[in-house]
Amino acid sequence: MVIKIGDKVTFDTDKIEQFKAETSSPDKAVQDYRQLVLAGVDQVGIVKEIGYSLATVEYPDGWELPIPVKYLIVLVV
Repeated sequence: MVIKIGDKVTFDTDKIEQFKAETSSPDKAVQDYRQLVLAGVDQVGIVKEIGYSLATVEYPDGWELPIPVKYLIVLVV
């Protein structure tokens, strides 16, 4: 399914281990990003911006995070 601005999305929990492997780095910025994303894997967000491989997702707690689209599931409402 194609992701569009305004879609409600959530993180595909079947891909958590893949995400962890791809974001394993000693770099503090990468570790902080990884921690933020993993803390919100159970939340539903709204796509605010979409690019080729990233979507900016706004979450109910106010965070806006760039998430690779390959890790997102569009929720049908």
